Amino acid sequence: MRQLSGLTKVMFGVVGVLLVLTLVLAVATAVSDNKKAKNTDTKNNTSQTEQGVNVDDKKPTEEPSPTPTTAPTDTPVPTPSPTPAFTIAIDPGKQAGGGSKSVNSLSNEVELNLEVAVMLKEKLESYGFAVHLTRDNNDDNTSNTDRALLSVQAGADIIISLQTDSVGYESAHGIYVQTPGSGYEKYNESNILANLMQPKLIHATEAYDRGIQEAKEAGKLPIIEKTLLPGVIVRMGYMSNPEEDALLHTVEYQSKITDAICDAIIIYFNNAE
Repeated sequence: MRQLSGLTKVMFGVVGVLLVLTLVLAVATAVSDNKKAKNTDTKNNTSQTEQGVNVDDKKPTEEPSPTPTTAPTDTPVPTPSPTPAFTIAIDPGKQAGGGSKSVNSLSNEVELNLEVAVMLKEKLESYGFAVHLTRDNNDDNTSNTDRALLSVQAGADIIISLQTDSVGYESAHGIYVQTPGSGYEKYNESNILANLMQPKLIHATEAYDRGIQEAKEAGKLPIIEKTLLPGVIVRMGYMSNPEEDALLHTVEYQSKITDAICDAIIIYFNNAE
């Protein structure tokens, strides 16, 4: 019995040692696992920090708002210009090489008449009239009859011929308007136009008033009569008079003449409506 009791004590002692060793081993293992876990977290955090990403603070990137688009604006349709109510035929009198000569050796009548006609055309167009020039260069040899017919084809409502005069002495001067004779189909309308135009011309230029001169015979003014339209010839002055010739070659005097003609034409059509 004493021997058994001694053996038992030895066995209990061995078991106790084994239990202590097992407990120590378990504690050591737990400590080791805990260290490994901490090292893993530290590595992960360090890697994310190096990449510039803070996991806790990261927020999803917001989609940019679309830029509002403006509805396309329709290109405005230009308002069409009104069709001119009336067409004026302007005849720069004379053909190439003909007409009066400047006493002051300035441009001759063919050139001067066209110069004034172009100025008159521009002014009439600015008032809304359509304009037909019977010639547009100084080499034109078209006859008066053909010019008249071309004016009709252009749809002219009236015709104005611009001319000057020249005589064998220097004292003659002044402005006058010529009309066809009483047998002309548009005699009355032509006289209305002449009676509007002559006083306007004298008032604007302060030239000597030579009045309205009516053709004594039919066919004397073919540029008017062949059109069968209301019309007049404006005799702007005498190129044989040194003073008047000099005036006729100035823009200021030409502007006074063309302004007066425009005024008369506008009044004529206003009264006709």
